[in-house]
Amino acid sequence: MNSDLQQRMEAVLADALDQQEMSGASVLVMKDGKTLCRLEAGYADRKAGRKIKRDTIYRLYSMTKPITAVAAMILLERGELCLQTPVYEYIPSFSGGKVWRDGHLEEAIRPVTIHDLLNMTSGLSYGDSDTETERRTRALFCETERRLITESPMTTREFAEKAGAIPLLYQPGTSWKYGISADIMGAVIETVTNQTLGAFMRKEIFEPLGMTDTGFYVPEEKQHRLAMAY
Repeated sequence: MNSDLQQRMEAVLADALDQQEMSGASVLVMKDGKTLCRLEAGYADRKAGRKIKRDTIYRLYSMTKPITAVAAMILLERGELCLQTPVYEYIPSFSGGKVWRDGHLEEAIRPVTIHDLLNMTSGLSYGDSDTETERRTRALFCETERRLITESPMTTREFAEKAGAIPLLYQPGTSWKYGISADIMGAVIETVTNQTLGAFMRKEIFEPLGMTDTGFYVPEEKQHRLAMAY
């Protein structure tokens, strides 16, 4: 352990907690396979007084995206996926793509490819503005959320099929937009492997790496370790 680094990191976390910039954190610094600094500070649940521990489970949120990219690269290495392949070969609704431009629809100059999904140059969005593309994307999110706790929650592939019918925000490959490209990539992976994305990740990534607490759901017996989101 590097005592100087440890003290500096303790000071940084203490200041962040004092300023209420966060509720708690767990920090690990490694170099050349050696641990230089490891510490926990603050609370996983302020109301319950539950402190951060080394085995606290956190929500990954969009860090799921690089893991999805790793899953895609595994298939690429195996020759089961090609970067230049049009997405419609896996998700048919992406054929005959349209682009919403200046208040009207125009034909896509080329199809969205796997490369576009990984680069987020697909023209897909998160629905954070007020174009036709983004209004319809928000409506898809609302439908997904409504069905989440019903007997027919929307599957990854169903989500992708519906997303393929939404006009793109720009011509594929001509710009960049943070959006649902990784979600569609997940549906492509499911189609190629005939497994759920979670099952493929567990078998090919999490289990080989000993990532025993990583997944799309937290089992009931582990939920007491889950950090609250503030």
